[in-house]
Amino acid sequence: MQIYIFPILKKSGRIRRIFRGNKKNIDLNLYLGTNEISLENIDLIIKSPGIPLDLDVFKRAEEKNIEIVTDLELAYRIKPDANFIAITGTNGKTTTTTLTGGVF
Repeated sequence: MQIYIFPILKKSGRIRRIFRGNKKNIDLNLYLGTNEISLENIDLIIKSPGIPLDLDVFKRAEEKNIEIVTDLELAYRIKPDANFIAITGTNGKTTTTTLTGGVF
């Protein structure tokens, strides 16, 4: 399995540590600050909701019929029977998460 993470990630070391602890053999390639990647052998692109779909890499992916989903969609596909609470936004996530945790 190959995982490509792009475009700009400030904490690439953290991402490498997360995958290093995984028991599966994962070939991790980080593409930081660029959208110039080969789409050969790519079946699925998982993007953050904040990344616009009008980037060249996504246009090229659509031309090749490569599916583009968000991380939330991927989570649902992996665990379709699970209950999810998604907290997003620019401000107030920590407070909202704390309050939500208190309710459940």
